Amino acid sequence: MMKRFLDILLSAIGLIVAAPLFGLIALLLYLDSPGNVIFSQTRLGKNGKYFKIHKFRKFPVDWGTKGPGVTLSGDVRMTPIGAILERTKADELPQLWNILKGEMSFVGPRPESTRYEELFTEKYKRVLDFKPGIFGPNQIAFRNESSMYPKNQDPEEFYRTTLFPQKALTDIKYFERANSIKDIWLMVKGIWITVAGTVNWKKFYQQHALILSIDLIILEVSWFCANFFRFGMPIEGKQALAYETGCWLFPIIVLPLMYLAGCYRNPLRYFSSIDAVRMIASVPVIWIIASFIELYFYHRYFSFSVSLLSLLLFICFLVSARVWRREIWLRSHEEAQQSEDSRRHVLIYGGNKKGSALARFFEQSYKNVHVIGFIDDDENLKGRYLNGRKVLGNWKDIDLIHTKSAITEIWVCEALPSNVNQAAINWTNRNNIRYFLLDHQMVDLYPTRQANSERIH
Repeated sequence: MMKRFLDILLSAIGLIVAAPLFGLIALLLYLDSPGNVIFSQTRLGKNGKYFKIHKFRKFPVDWGTKGPGVTLSGDVRMTPIGAILERTKADELPQLWNILKGEMSFVGPRPESTRYEELFTEKYKRVLDFKPGIFGPNQIAFRNESSMYPKNQDPEEFYRTTLFPQKALTDIKYFERANSIKDIWLMVKGIWITVAGTVNWKKFYQQHALILSIDLIILEVSWFCANFFRFGMPIEGKQALAYETGCWLFPIIVLPLMYLAGCYRNPLRYFSSIDAVRMIASVPVIWIIASFIELYFYHRYFSFSVSLLSLLLFICFLVSARVWRREIWLRSHEEAQQSEDSRRHVLIYGGNKKGSALARFFEQSYKNVHVIGFIDDDENLKGRYLNGRKVLGNWKDIDLIHTKSAITEIWVCEALPSNVNQAAINWTNRNNIRYFLLDHQMVDLYPTRQANSERIH
């Protein structure tokens, strides 16, 4: 009775308080993908009874039941707003109505889809003895379930064989011993895990820690230089107070809003003119917001000339830093590519059009790839030149050619008799040389062995 009383009270309060948020999400969903904003689906309730669960829609309306019954990380079916709802778990807010009606509770096992109904057999059937809920041990342990599915395994099969048994046993173990105190603590913990887990902090750190640190330094330098040019040193009086406030206020406003505006969307090495335009268009608006906040809430004597100068410096430094970082990456990548290519000494088997085209491709695409020359079974071609590269002989000359030129790769551009092909494979294996066989359409390159070859399209 106490649990049901809390469910009614908290769900009613939640529906009233969250009503404006419901309207905003519904509007964004409709603008993003027109159609019904609420997704309703039949789920398994207590004692296996069916009920309609309600969520904000994450997929387009016309998607139907296509695809797996689980949501994967970066699921291509999700709309842009749906992806945000999935990450924040805000798509589950309409379930407050299910709780108010008594079909669900705040604390309970997650209501399972009817497509997995047959899994509730033997020891797993006990899960259906409890009323399903929003919060539970699995909702915490599997907060980021969408990222747990292996790339090389069918997601539904993985869910059926791995995730479902784990979740079912965890639910049974908890709810057989649950009480009100444990439930309240589970709700508090669940809210915290939901909020904290909205951002993949490890991935965020790997992708954005460096550039955010650089931008923070740039912002502080721009702010200092603008105040120095305007007031000189030392900065005194009211201007000193405004400067000190700006040192902490601008970073906590400007950098997060830049992130939301998409200024950190692409890696630094792919910084382009489109990214520069996005930054130049969004940063002034963000800067004006920060300036008015300091003016209105902190210092009425805030200098807009300082704000304008610091903005100009900030944008110039931002773009320059990104162009500089991109050039450093491109240069290092090119040097690494050249270093790798310099170790490639290519011998082409086949003095025909495909062999000639392959030689031109290497020369045009890789600066330091050294095409040693050709070998061909036609004795009339020996000693002649194709595209400036000599036909060195045929297969019986391979040892001499390797002794002189240190072959690292052999590319075969013509059909070989099976005995010759096998001999070539055996020879390249003994000498640790990569061996590639070009198909007749020259659209794919098939390695003949795994150890020293690689597949190239």
